[in-house]
Amino acid sequence: MSRAAAIGRAQAYFDDGSFVADLRRRVAIPSSSQEPGRTDALCSYLRDEIAPALALLGFTNHILDNPLGPPILVAERLEDPAALTVLIYGHGDTVRGLDQLWRTGISPWSIAIEGDRIYGRGTADNKGQHSINMAALAAVLSERGPAWLQRQGADRDGRGGQLHRVAGVLRSAQGGTAQSRSSLRLRWPAHRARPCSLARAAPIRSI
Repeated sequence: MSRAAAIGRAQAYFDDGSFVADLRRRVAIPSSSQEPGRTDALCSYLRDEIAPALALLGFTNHILDNPLGPPILVAERLEDPAALTVLIYGHGDTVRGLDQLWRTGISPWSIAIEGDRIYGRGTADNKGQHSINMAALAAVLSERGPAWLQRQGADRDGRGGQLHRVAGVLRSAQGGTAQSRSSLRLRWPAHRARPCSLARAAPIRSI
């Protein structure tokens, strides 16, 4: 493996439109943690989108019910307990969509590209970032092989008490959000829906 080959693979993932395709699918899931009616979407983002993508990279996935908010996905790829451990953290939820405040022609739950800007709720915070991180990891594993890295990942569908995320990224992509983040927060409803399950997870294409 060479560093240049891994970077080239990551660049190709962005340049051939695969990054936007993955991001488009993820943004389309209205995983707003500020709206009590989005429980199913919050579960779906972890169960149907992130868990299958990590499974293709050799991770075991566990979705944990969270009595204080939306569910938490913990994923682990362990090959050698003595190997380097890298922790990557991200959140899959967003602020409210606020559909009515977006200008004509764009929507919070669909991707719109104008010049070098990518519009859509979560493109910059945080679906874009953890999509890049997972793609970078996939590129390195594809070039170097499996027996070199132990990585632990956590994706928390909830913004409160955010942990500092430590990750190595081969390449970053420019993007932006169409609207600034809202400061309004709603209390999560006291009665929770059933916990997420991995049973309906669908396969996701690997790069």
